[in-house]
Amino acid sequence: QSDTSMMNAGAAYVFVRGQGGVWGQQAYVKAVNTGAGDRFGGAIAVSGDTLAVAANSETGLGSGTDADPQMRGGGQSGAVYVYQRSPQWRSQAYLKSSTQGQVFFGSSLALSGDLLAVGSLFESSGASPLYPGGAYVFGRAGDRWAMGARVAPSNGDSNDQFGSAV
Repeated sequence: QSDTSMMNAGAAYVFVRGQGGVWGQQAYVKAVNTGAGDRFGGAIAVSGDTLAVAANSETGLGSGTDADPQMRGGGQSGAVYVYQRSPQWRSQAYLKSSTQGQVFFGSSLALSGDLLAVGSLFESSGASPLYPGGAYVFGRAGDRWAMGARVAPSNGDSNDQFGSAV
């Protein structure tokens, strides 16, 4: 927690309200593959005992739910880390965009129960203009997360930043 040697790596702090209404820190969360400039904690969503933390400048390689967090070199593709509390916070998933490159996956997050929406600010597909943005929906069954849908604007233009809020 006191190691600040990696500039803009980021961290998340979890606070809970205890007896008498006093707030106290319950957890300090870092990415399993912390890297300088990742911006871990740039977007956070909480639902019940589930915490999703985005690092929209993370450089891991791979896509979807089977990516390896230790493979680096993906150029600000971004990632989302999901944690479950039972009773301590533990890592549950490492999620990536289905495309590579500088897409800033995790620009925004929304979490409700077993559904997670993730904005990807500069997402692009072959059929759309360059970088209109996009969003992903993931679902959880038990401890496993799976990509359910990729959403893109049907009339998107370059740099629309679709997915800047979900």
